[in-house]
Amino acid sequence: MLLNNEVSDSIYTEKYMGFPTAEDNLLGYENTSILSHVENLKNASLLVIHGMSDDNVHFENSAELIYKLGEMGSHSQFLAYPFKNHALYGKETRKALYDVIGRFLTDFYH
Repeated sequence: MLLNNEVSDSIYTEKYMGFPTAEDNLLGYENTSILSHVENLKNASLLVIHGMSDDNVHFENSAELIYKLGEMGSHSQFLAYPFKNHALYGKETRKALYDVIGRFLTDFYH
């Protein structure tokens, strides 16, 4: 989940979005950032999961989202995986991850 294109891998983002400057596509960056629309998530039940070593979507994205949600009084859940990248590889990691997602969905639908 890419929240803030300004703190992402610039090679990936600029390939599709151009540059985050007024001369190029600053408005596109602002409009595609979920942070520009975070007020719409205030009452949503969210589970945000992020590998802290993710070099595709930097951890700063999730940290900023959780901070903004907390400022609004949202009761979102956040799970960070130290030393894990974008795919959260590892048998035990995946097992724990699926357990967390399963509990979240069970709680959400009951």
